[in-house]
Amino acid sequence: MFGSQPAVLTTPPKVYQLEYTSETHQFTRPRVSTRSNPFIVFATATQPSRGSTAELTDVWAKVVEKAEAHEPNTLLYALVRDKENQSRIGTIEAYADEAAFEEHCKSPEVEGLVARNKQIGGEMGYVALKLVTGWLSR
Repeated sequence: MFGSQPAVLTTPPKVYQLEYTSETHQFTRPRVSTRSNPFIVFATATQPSRGSTAELTDVWAKVVEKAEAHEPNTLLYALVRDKENQSRIGTIEAYADEAAFEEHCKSPEVEGLVARNKQIGGEMGYVALKLVTGWLSR
């Protein structure tokens, strides 16, 4: 199936069936479609041990609002939930370049989200994707 790269998938892939958490917790700037290689991120947070994903959704919604209003190089941001595991939420993000992502991560809203997630015992992570011969890869 993978021709000259048989070891591309050494373990079964993780498959997420995602849905938007809300129509208001997302935005897309028209110029995202003009970028030939945007910096794309898939971030996730799992059920915290001392809180709820609803609490994280509220905090993450503020991150979305701030990014839309004050980060012109954040081209797409959508808060999503895993349909099969409602305790897993995350985002799909696209930036003009990696520098725009790094700037986003320094915002007080993102730092507050990460700090709050740690306080309530949640786990967060992200994967950056890149174009490889026309396909997204990590």
